[in-house]
Amino acid sequence: MTKGRFSIILPHYNQATLINQAIKSVLSQEYYDIELIIIDDASNYFEVNKIKKFIELNKKSNLKKYEIIVNDTNIGTVKSINKALSRVTGEYVLFFAADDELNNSKVINNFVKNFKKNINIITSQTLMCDSDLSEIEYEYVNSNKALTYNDFTAKQQFQMIALSCIYSSGATAYRTNIFEKYGKFNENYKYVEDWSYWLYLTRSGEKIYYRNFVTLNHRDGGISHNLYTPNNAPKHIRLYYKDILEIFSNEIMTYLDKMHFKYQLKVMEKFRQHIEFYGQYIGEEKQQYQKIYNNIINGDSLIGEYYKKNRILLRLKALINVHIIQKIYYEVIKNKINKYTILLWILVYFIVSYVNPNVPIFSILLLFPILNFYITNYLNKKYVYFISSIFTIIIIYYLSKITVLKNPIINLAIIAIIFIAIYGIFYIPYLYIRKVIRQRKEKK
Repeated sequence: MTKGRFSIILPHYNQATLINQAIKSVLSQEYYDIELIIIDDASNYFEVNKIKKFIELNKKSNLKKYEIIVNDTNIGTVKSINKALSRVTGEYVLFFAADDELNNSKVINNFVKNFKKNINIITSQTLMCDSDLSEIEYEYVNSNKALTYNDFTAKQQFQMIALSCIYSSGATAYRTNIFEKYGKFNENYKYVEDWSYWLYLTRSGEKIYYRNFVTLNHRDGGISHNLYTPNNAPKHIRLYYKDILEIFSNEIMTYLDKMHFKYQLKVMEKFRQHIEFYGQYIGEEKQQYQKIYNNIINGDSLIGEYYKKNRILLRLKALINVHIIQKIYYEVIKNKINKYTILLWILVYFIVSYVNPNVPIFSILLLFPILNFYITNYLNKKYVYFISSIFTIIIIYYLSKITVLKNPIINLAIIAIIFIAIYGIFYIPYLYIRKVIRQRKEKK
């Protein structure tokens, strides 16, 4: 190990058109001693000589060492990172996907100055961006909560991480000696390396510390952004979802009795939701996870007793499809185009209705595509405007016939219901178009 050296691992798979952007963000770092390790997981196309040439043309004196590893066969994300970790010579290490990029030139400096005594893991903020990394859609980490978790014990952090993968893998750096103490990432999982490891570390008494600086720009797409239905999902997506259910089963449910009772209840509900959603993608294997869930709720533990007493209430809760709620949340609240359009239109709607209640609702609705046009062009997403225009035309047609009530609040409620319904109908074609656009870019 070279004291002070900061190693960066770039796992790569079929991202040849994007990897240079990731490499450039590493080479632009101001830190004085950097090691770069690129590992390709048997991509369809990967030119080692081109990568070397790019590095040689753009590197500075602070890049002390670099290495490119090419796997003979596809072994998955977890084994690839572990393989690269065995070649690391730095005191610290960070890894992120080859289609993402570091946010700024001071990222490594920010990490190193925060690695105080007895701190072995530091995590930070990731910006979720569009497919070109040109537009920020939202921040991945809830920084207020993450800062609060710094004051938690490792056991308390385990309970929070069991509920959700609250930190960002590509924005998390480690002292390399932590892998000597606890071992590398769990190779029982093929694609999910971070969540299972954080659960293991916090269970073992190792705390994770969040620092409020931005490390990564994360590109829309990739294995964690599902653009497939259960019928057409490829093998790697199914394996990714199986990893998530396996982690729940092995790393969380096994240690349920170590948690406070209220967290046990929350974790059980999360497990049920995960089985319901991810189980669609793994066929008959879903039954083994359903069996684990059923054994717990029908058992003699406190959880089992609680479920027996509150069965009706819990079934009512289960009727709420949390995944639909999440989709609406991200497309209406997190998506800037839709959010700004809806908020601006609601404002105009109430102003016009207040000034002149006799103005036909149809004429106010015409403002919606106009506002959407300006906001979309402002945010430089032409294809989104095309899709949203289809939505608004249909919405205008139906609302002009239905919203005849004079009460603007009732009209607005009707508009909201129809908007969500129509949006849902067109949501799958919208995702399919995004998938086709991305595939064409990758082929180029």
